[in-house]
Amino acid sequence: LLCRYERKSVLRFLETSESYRVERCLHLCQEYGVIDAAAFLLERVGDIGSALLLVISSLNDKFILLDSAVESEHCGTAPGHFKAILSKKEVTDIIEILRTCIGLCQRNSPRLDPDEAESLWFQLLDSFVFLLVLGYTPPEQ
Repeated sequence: LLCRYERKSVLRFLETSESYRVERCLHLCQEYGVIDAAAFLLERVGDIGSALLLVISSLNDKFILLDSAVESEHCGTAPGHFKAILSKKEVTDIIEILRTCIGLCQRNSPRLDPDEAESLWFQLLDSFVFLLVLGYTPPEQ
């Protein structure tokens, strides 16, 4: 029910409760697209790479939404335009995804061997660089 009607409450419930079947909850979170909770459960069972990929998977859509929002924004001055863009919900969403990914990498790096930890961090870096440099194309003028 939480996945269907209170998506924002699912992660908080999972973090504060211990009496649930992880596999069943993971299946429900994936079915309903509750990414933060699904990533939490994947991390809990030790599948850190999949958790990171799941969180990163929503980035492309967020950058597309940001691109559309920037195209529709019309400000007269460059500083005003930049400020307006930074205050967009799409920017906040991207920053939140980045914070989630960084937190995931920070929490798990000490538990992984150095090569695995390095791979995790580079996977995060590669994803952002790809979307910012290669995946993002500025609007035509």
